[in-house]
Amino acid sequence: MRLKEGDIAPNFEFIDENGERKELHAIEGKKIVFFFPKAFTPGCTKEACSIQDRYEDLKEEGVSIVIGISMDEPKKLEEFKKQYALEYTLVSDKSKEISKKYGVAKNFLITSVSDRDTFVIGEDNKILKIFKNGLRGGKSKVGLEHHGEEILNLLANSSVNE
Repeated sequence: MRLKEGDIAPNFEFIDENGERKELHAIEGKKIVFFFPKAFTPGCTKEACSIQDRYEDLKEEGVSIVIGISMDEPKKLEEFKKQYALEYTLVSDKSKEISKKYGVAKNFLITSVSDRDTFVIGEDNKILKIFKNGLRGGKSKVGLEHHGEEILNLLANSSVNE
């Protein structure tokens, strides 16, 4: 079953960068959950950095947490976060459990990866918008580089609609 706008975002538990166990639905405020195939690849690096570039803008619009999820090992994500000075949370989904809940788990060649999709989630945990950016190819639009203004406008107007 594919998720659609208006659905309740699937809940999941994760361990944040401070080693604390958290649950998505227990976090108050608006949320951005984005999936990326592989840390340190050109598209994923561009995506992660574009989100970091707009991180303060997202917080100003009431986003309480940004979570980037991939099937990479936790150590690799820790190195990725450090190298690019990412201020938001990165979560390893080696079990593919979160990716499957969100309908983004894909088999690619001899491995599994997540589609590069972004979910904008309102304060009520409903999905406000899904950006389906695809897995590969130069035509892929990544992160906030292409959708930044649309996401910020959506967040600015979402409190009125909730």
